[in-house]
Amino acid sequence: MDLQTVESGKIASKVENNITIKMTVDGVEQKIRVDAIGFDEAGNIRIQEYTTAQNGLKISRQNLLEDLSKYGGTIVGAGKGDFVGGVEIPKGTRIDVVSQKTGNFSIDSTPNYIQVGRYTTELSKIDLPLEEKVIRLQEFYSDLSDKTDINVPSDPQYVVAVRDGWVEYDWPKNLGYQEGTVQSITRDSGLPDQWDRFGHMGGGNFSDIPSDGPYTYSQRAIPYVENPNAYHKGTFIR
Repeated sequence: MDLQTVESGKIASKVENNITIKMTVDGVEQKIRVDAIGFDEAGNIRIQEYTTAQNGLKISRQNLLEDLSKYGGTIVGAGKGDFVGGVEIPKGTRIDVVSQKTGNFSIDSTPNYIQVGRYTTELSKIDLPLEEKVIRLQEFYSDLSDKTDINVPSDPQYVVAVRDGWVEYDWPKNLGYQEGTVQSITRDSGLPDQWDRFGHMGGGNFSDIPSDGPYTYSQRAIPYVENPNAYHKGTFIR
């Protein structure tokens, strides 16, 4: 069903795309991002959730929704409809979760990198501080069931802007390498036995593997949330 808001006896615009709700639980402020929110005909809050998990929503996610129903909250994020910006959800409000599948595809079968790209595109269109956009990207990443080769920023200080489908990073000078240490690799010179990298294979952050283990994210000067599912290594054939 379409999620709609009801105000003064009329149907308002449909609300969708990345609504953030703030709530306080046991004195601790929490934020939860939902894909869409509105009222059904009976006046119950309806929340639309996308999940790629075969068994449905994570327990931690279910607990957040239960807390929202129990303690209420305030919508602080922006959507396309009218039910945004300081609107309160009363304590004890019933929260129903409905899943969504479009006529052309199911979100369950959409590759993870496409999901992240689409979400990044939506963030680029929303008037929010850069810090909030980075937090939302991190939350979206956390909710992904398949994190293979996905990189999101670890801190807003490393980000220039969230663009249409990608993140522009403030890379360090020489990509973090010390001046004078970078040299060309050939089969006869400078080629290590093994290589590794974090991220898809089309990138350029390849490294040798020291005897005491791989370089850390900090040593590589890569500004991503640490993701073991983005790690690759291999052996050079001479």
